[in-house]
Amino acid sequence: MGECNYYLVAMFDNGEVAREVAEILREYILPEMRKCYKCWQEIRNNTEIPARRRYGILKRKFDILKYLELDKLKCDNNDETMNFLSGKLSIGDDWSVKVLEVFGRYLVAVCSYDVWHFADWTHLAKLVKKLGAKKVCWTNEEEFISRLDDLFVFMIFAADLIKDPKIKNVIYEVDREYDEKLRNELRLKISLR
Repeated sequence: MGECNYYLVAMFDNGEVAREVAEILREYILPEMRKCYKCWQEIRNNTEIPARRRYGILKRKFDILKYLELDKLKCDNNDETMNFLSGKLSIGDDWSVKVLEVFGRYLVAVCSYDVWHFADWTHLAKLVKKLGAKKVCWTNEEEFISRLDDLFVFMIFAADLIKDPKIKNVIYEVDREYDEKLRNELRLKISLR
């Protein structure tokens, strides 16, 4: 079907709140999303039970649907395979949650591996915002890579401001003396073409 890595970054003003939200994500939200996703996959094709009833089973069994506000979605019995939940619970089997301090702010960074590449983490992002984040953004590897050239240019611009050596060490910088003679020589070569 196609999988890629998904990323969510939440910005907090307070380190204690950031660490608490990171723990909630790591220990409850992400594992519960995974359990609910697996259960949904198991019951979604059991068309002997009407879709609304299967949805009711999921809602009673998993509070995570309430926290993600997926319990408010409309389920139509004509949607026999419950496609209305597609992508909204998608979370890989493995993830990491880190707290970083950058520019005096605290970031909670979530990376989940091998997520369905059409997943939509909007509901997860809104939940993290509700838990106290000032700003929450998410993307996936495919979308990120398609804009990598622009992002790399921005990273170079911001590199001198980044204090975290783990981030700074992925950018290779060279040192060399300025040579105006060489630049003029190359300009001349272009003009003679």
